[in-house]
Amino acid sequence: MPLNRTDNKSRESTFGFLCYDQSTRDSKNKTIFAGRIEIGAGTNVYRTPWADLIKAAKTSLACWNVDTQVIWERFLAFNRLRGNAAVPAGFLLGFMRRWSCPTGQHRQ
Repeated sequence: MPLNRTDNKSRESTFGFLCYDQSTRDSKNKTIFAGRIEIGAGTNVYRTPWADLIKAAKTSLACWNVDTQVIWERFLAFNRLRGNAAVPAGFLLGFMRRWSCPTGQHRQ
């Protein structure tokens, strides 16, 4: 028997392309990652459409205090190492969600 959720704050719809903003619990506060990211593109994130999305998404993630440019450079390096020329934009959000912090540097 399937479970039906009437709660619009469900995390079920956040997998893949959406990042739920946990700071407000308002369903209008979602960061949408759609499209494709060209890995061979330039290394300055501020010359891409992804800088604002990274800033918005990282507020509720472990990488909240990491510079946007650093996140971008590591994401590009990660994908270059794997031979990816282009990836779905959702991969960037997944990469940010798996960010690990040194012990003692997690958000309080």
